[in-house]
Amino acid sequence: MEAMTPTSQSNICFFIFPKMRSVAYIDGCLFCCFTAFIPNQRSISPITKSNWEGIGVIPDLPVDANKALLVARIEILQNQLQKTVEPRQRSEIVESILELKVQLKKM
Repeated sequence: MEAMTPTSQSNICFFIFPKMRSVAYIDGCLFCCFTAFIPNQRSISPITKSNWEGIGVIPDLPVDANKALLVARIEILQNQLQKTVEPRQRSEIVESILELKVQLKKM
């Protein structure tokens, strides 16, 4: 067996054996046969010459975080309403949209 390369952080220690699977020693237990993806490159947009790390992705609908789920649900239902033909389904969707809008106003 060739030399192993230990890397450790707090009480977790990884041993990387060349030509073998990795083994981890965590809190006194030995774990084997796992795979970890550790990125060694980053994506750079050719347009912005940057990436989204530390910036995030700009949302399609700018809204406060606490209202985001309700706004998203309303948007989905409005899109569904445009595609729905059957009157009973349309009325249910409209009712759901109105209920969500009432909840949104209470926030």
